[in-house]
Amino acid sequence: MVDVVVCYDQPVSMENAYQRKYDKYSSHGRLPPLVVGSLGSWYPRNDEIRSILGINGRSWVAFRFKARLAAIQGSMNMVYAHLHHGAPNPEAEDNPPLPVVTPYPVD
Repeated sequence: MVDVVVCYDQPVSMENAYQRKYDKYSSHGRLPPLVVGSLGSWYPRNDEIRSILGINGRSWVAFRFKARLAAIQGSMNMVYAHLHHGAPNPEAEDNPPLPVVTPYPVD
């Protein structure tokens, strides 16, 4: 299991988010936090998850891309809702959902 957090896109914010999640779940065993910035920044310690889960390089690159894209899309939807007084983004409904990433790529 991995705990995901999306936070403000600043190194200090990302480090704080990682530490909060780590402290919160450290008593439950090895539950690594996955920290992604709201504008798609990637926290360097996220790459530790790859070795913990045994994910190959190609699958990890695809996962990183999709995780960053999901964070950006979520941020854009929140901005749209804020600017349009809570209205859902009509373009977001037309976008297909992000595919599920498995540790074994299908060629």
